[in-house]
Amino acid sequence: MDRLVRSVVSDQSSKDTQKLRQLLYHLSVENELLKHDNDGLRQLSYTRRKSSKKSVQRERQRRRQRRRRELKRQLSALPRSLPITLKRLYNYPKGVREKLLSHLHRAESVRNVLLMLRMLGRPQRAHLLP
Repeated sequence: MDRLVRSVVSDQSSKDTQKLRQLLYHLSVENELLKHDNDGLRQLSYTRRKSSKKSVQRERQRRRQRRRRELKRQLSALPRSLPITLKRLYNYPKGVREKLLSHLHRAESVRNVLLMLRMLGRPQRAHLLP
């Protein structure tokens, strides 16, 4: 910009020319500072977007872990006489297994649990059932 002012203005020593050059200098410095700030804000925005995607993934993972813990807690609350039946539960699709677990507290014996298994539907691996 300074070169442009020198080529256009004939009198370099006048006060108006010096003020103009000083104003152009300050504006160019301010422009550079604003560009630097803008780049920093862009980087911050990109980092936030990236971290928000990660937080969504973390939240999904936490939900899955909570579901697994809840399932294990429900299975461990069953009577100890049902170990084989518990293994068979894992052969069922997730939705069927969750329905079954919600009703399992009513089951008093292995026989009742097996009846409930049959009522809820066939597992994906039916050959594992008696």
